[in-house]
Amino acid sequence: YGTVPNAGMPCDFQTPQPAPLPASDGSALSNAEQLFHAGNLEQAETLTAMALKQNPNDVQAGYLLRVIEREKKSQAVAMSKGH
Repeated sequence: YGTVPNAGMPCDFQTPQPAPLPASDGSALSNAEQLFHAGNLEQAETLTAMALKQNPNDVQAGYLLRVIEREKKSQAVAMSKGH
């Protein structure tokens, strides 16, 4: 009854908030990023490859493609160990 002790004090055990998905600007690369975050690696890889075909010097697309490839390898290793 009355006031709660330590009211207004920050909690040391706050639950981290998930990061929002990247906003889409309609580009192939932006859509690929959204697909990657949704776990759809095959479609993300296809769109990223399309973005690189349109602009082979796109550093962000090259990076995303390497991240996708690494994630696919990681999942393959996990599947082979799990089954």
